[in-house]
Amino acid sequence: SAARAATDIPRRRRNLSFRSPLSEAALTFRYEFFANNRRYKYRPQFSPYIFGGVAVFAYNPQAKLGDEWLDLQPLGTEGQFLADCGYEDCPDPYSLVNFAIPFGAGIRYTLTEKIDINVEIGLRKPFTDYLDDVSGQYADYEELYAFNPNAALLSDRIDRAVYPQGGRFWNGIRGDNTQMDWYVISVVSATYILDWVKCPKFR
Repeated sequence: SAARAATDIPRRRRNLSFRSPLSEAALTFRYEFFANNRRYKYRPQFSPYIFGGVAVFAYNPQAKLGDEWLDLQPLGTEGQFLADCGYEDCPDPYSLVNFAIPFGAGIRYTLTEKIDINVEIGLRKPFTDYLDDVSGQYADYEELYAFNPNAALLSDRIDRAVYPQGGRFWNGIRGDNTQMDWYVISVVSATYILDWVKCPKFR
């Protein structure tokens, strides 16, 4: 799951929170810096490497209301399902399946003749800004509340005892849609080498 805790004051005052269970399938290509031109059994004891490729992932941003975690995408917290958002055009509903560019670095260590241990950290650059369900502007609170009270409550969580205008206090800006979200995956894995090639025997 992807999650993030805000540390700067404006984001803490915004008071939004989320979790986002995420599944990914990726095709990556790896380049090891210590070359090995012989059979696998002669590979170096360890080698740093870099990798890159393409990935498709599914995610589902959620927020907690009371004791229940609610899926945010069907609620349209930025007015995706409204006819009038209170500003320009309402955004289209975002897809819960998207593409990303994975890249990163790691170290491979030879444990036995056929087993390697890999430790790596990978960055993912997705083509979406909605991993946290936040991207654009606050929708009109009254319109959103009439559509779905939960959508309004989870869209604008600013303390109205301090800021009676709610999201309008921040000029309606809920997120920065000029930058896409990122996520990071740290991996510790073991690789077992399959060797079905039999060397020819000569008599």
